[in-house]
Amino acid sequence: MFASNVLSLPARPLPERPPSAARQVRWTDLFVAPPPKHRTNVVMIWSDWSSHSPRALSDLQRVSDELETRGQDVGTFAVAAPGMRKRDADSILRSHDIHLPELQLKLGRVGLTGALNQIPTELIFRDGILLEQRLGPLSYEDLRQWLKAIDQKP
Repeated sequence: MFASNVLSLPARPLPERPPSAARQVRWTDLFVAPPPKHRTNVVMIWSDWSSHSPRALSDLQRVSDELETRGQDVGTFAVAAPGMRKRDADSILRSHDIHLPELQLKLGRVGLTGALNQIPTELIFRDGILLEQRLGPLSYEDLRQWLKAIDQKP
């Protein structure tokens, strides 16, 4: 069966989609460890297959050291992507002098982070709730600016 004179019909807009209910992601939805004592927490999910991860981790370590020196109450954490061997992760962290606390994702939760094929991925939590995420590597200055903008939010 073929339709004819389709283009002669009057144009009609498509029906509007109902707004999707965005699910609020909590720290406890993602990580095995309980939420840290800090009000604001930055988490970087990284992997050995990403050539950007070592530099991004180094920049996060630098920001973390700066925050600690200033006495700011911000936690910074690293998460090795699921499937990485512990000894490979440890080797990369050691060779780049990264000493960020490490977290473990709960089984099957990587999809909630957005880090399926964009590694590294950075997450910011406030009071245990995911506020924002950034896909791809962030530089030292990008991280500082992002944290500054988050700090200004109510």
